[in-house]
Amino acid sequence: AVVITTSSTNLGKKIKFEVIGVNEPDLFGDGEFLLVSSIESNPFDPVTPKISNESQLGSALMKAKIGDEIQISNDNVFYTVKILDIE
Repeated sequence: AVVITTSSTNLGKKIKFEVIGVNEPDLFGDGEFLLVSSIESNPFDPVTPKISNESQLGSALMKAKIGDEIQISNDNVFYTVKILDIE
């Protein structure tokens, strides 16, 4: 079950998402990461992957809310990320 809140994404928030429109959604791991500054970023952290707010994905997700669908364009790959939960 998804907990619905009015909370929006911001630095330090854990974001759970679903990737729509890519052939290999598993490339995004389990669809959960922590949104951090570029200094703290480590998308390959085995415990808590951390995405920079300056990355294309991170900057697109700033201020997103649960249920939002954000379109991303990255190196000629277009996909949609749906926000499922924010902690």
